[in-house]
Amino acid sequence: MPKPLIYIIIVNWNGKKDTLECLASLEKVSYPNFKTIIIDNGSKDDSISAIEQAYPNVTMIPTHQNLGFAEGNNVGIRYALSSGADYLLLLNNDTVVDAHFLDAFVAQNDDIMGSKLYQYHDKNRFDHLGGNWNKQKGHFDLIGANQIDEGQYDTPLDVDYVCGAGLFAKRRVFEKTGPLEPLFFLYWEESDFCARAKKHGFTIRTCPQSKIYHKVSASFS
Repeated sequence: MPKPLIYIIIVNWNGKKDTLECLASLEKVSYPNFKTIIIDNGSKDDSISAIEQAYPNVTMIPTHQNLGFAEGNNVGIRYALSSGADYLLLLNNDTVVDAHFLDAFVAQNDDIMGSKLYQYHDKNRFDHLGGNWNKQKGHFDLIGANQIDEGQYDTPLDVDYVCGAGLFAKRRVFEKTGPLEPLFFLYWEESDFCARAKKHGFTIRTCPQSKIYHKVSASFS
């Protein structure tokens, strides 16, 4: 019986070098049934031809303009849903993935999940693992931000949101919740999406066995 089909959605905007490195890490992934979509947001750095030449099996969708992170992802989300995706992964282009990160997501099988997100240049130090809303302070308390991994987050945690650098969700979450809110051009789109999904009763948890390494804001430099 075939494994569930995962669509990986990566938004690229003048990030040729990072995107190629991300795709190189995906080449080593052990999970057998996934497809990758690159949404190119009007890049001027020859990204499209470089990526298509290096990775001809990757689906390239040019938008010819910078739609922003949220709407760029929405282009990929619509494509993945229409193509029969069972799961969708929103993955930043400035990431490198562990070879077994997709296996871990599918094995845990919660509605929405986020990887252990590490810093690319300090691979045992967390970027963060999502966050919980602090009503008193009016902001999110980030989980594990800048901490060394000493096993303190090796058990899945219920959270209010997971980072859009590596957000994995079941098909039905997007069908019920809808796409990302395009009014959030660059930030807050994942926390808004998770809040809406939570209102529909979907679970949001960390996935400790899934590991992603993030260059942190390189996507927007």
